[in-house]
Amino acid sequence: VILAVLISLLPPEYAKAHDPGLSSLTIRQHTNTLEEILTLAVRDAEQIAELDRDHDGIVTQAEFAKTRSQLDVAVARQIVLAADGKVVKGSSIQSRLVENNNVEVVLNFDAAAFALLEIESKLIASLPLGHRQYLQIQNATGETVFERLLSAAADRATVQLPHTDART
Repeated sequence: VILAVLISLLPPEYAKAHDPGLSSLTIRQHTNTLEEILTLAVRDAEQIAELDRDHDGIVTQAEFAKTRSQLDVAVARQIVLAADGKVVKGSSIQSRLVENNNVEVVLNFDAAAFALLEIESKLIASLPLGHRQYLQIQNATGETVFERLLSAAADRATVQLPHTDART
């Protein structure tokens, strides 16, 4: 009873528990390329790279411009794609602050036609306990062909894709 009274005296921001985060990872197939789009809350991105340089709780466009490369490098290292068992390397990466206090990181990969796609998101282990990542894979026409909720305990997925080349 005493503990409940003490907790009730705390300001609301201290009394409530932090909800686990949810990020999204969308992989889109294009002719001979894959596009990976990671969207996560700024506060979760802060767990991966120090974006708030002045520690005032707000990441400005100017701060993000100076620190985005740290986030880009971390994301490129921690999200691994393999096409037919061969790890594909990113050919370009671009991150930006987007609406609703989110960050979007877009990676492009060169990937010729393949049948099996393996995804590993080591990134989840860097995020707060309980974080989940919604994985969605879309074919060349934008149709969702696979969905899964990833977690630190289940951070990978393997997908058999019948048509991976947009020309077929």
